[in-house]
Amino acid sequence: MPKIDCNIVVYFCYSCSMESKFACYDIDGTLAKSMLFVPLVANEHSDGIIDDASFATINDLLTKYKKGELAYEDTVQQLLNAHSRSLAGVNVVDLNLHTKDFIENNEDLFRSFGDKVIKLLRQKSFHQVAVTAEPEYLAKAIVAHFDLDGSFSTVYEIVDGVYSGEITSSLAGNSSKREILSHYSIEFAFGDSEGDREMLEMAKYPFCVEPTVELKKVAKENNWQVYSEDARIVADVKLALQQ
Repeated sequence: MPKIDCNIVVYFCYSCSMESKFACYDIDGTLAKSMLFVPLVANEHSDGIIDDASFATINDLLTKYKKGELAYEDTVQQLLNAHSRSLAGVNVVDLNLHTKDFIENNEDLFRSFGDKVIKLLRQKSFHQVAVTAEPEYLAKAIVAHFDLDGSFSTVYEIVDGVYSGEITSSLAGNSSKREILSHYSIEFAFGDSEGDREMLEMAKYPFCVEPTVELKKVAKENNWQVYSEDARIVADVKLALQQ
């Protein structure tokens, strides 16, 4: 399995002290209504970026996960491995532009609370980042779309301006997220799955957004609030800011 690249952390260390307040957002199932990876890959396949065989492999992994044949973290890592291989030889600039268009043309994939909460916390000078196992190029498109300060994500290797098919560093596991986020003071965290548990545990105000069955159990054990309505998320962020 790919190792954590410490350079991922450096991007924020130069501009943020340990005392800086952070708000961390998962993408899949949180800022996005569901797993953004699925429509993204389908779009890349339909536009000829990834081939039929790669698309079939990815769909097979998703089917096995839905049937309970693969564990969550193992599924995510295998999906990333298959996807990175499918992009071997793809030009970085071209893929960035394609992803930007995909996000701009599919705003209905996102929940409404994201924009509102991000604007609220920007007024209070929070450093706001996406924390996701998704590939870096998608995370960067999300950062631009929501005007976040940056992201921690899985990095696909780039050689001479094209993707090599290899992974430089992966955020598929809980331990990798914990290692990165331990450098920062997290006030708010928003997540939906067991992959977000470590991030939520580190936050002063954890928000479980339509959580999976597994995360709902964890939320109950920790007395965390569970949310199904975007308006309530915004209202509770406002209340927390008044404390």
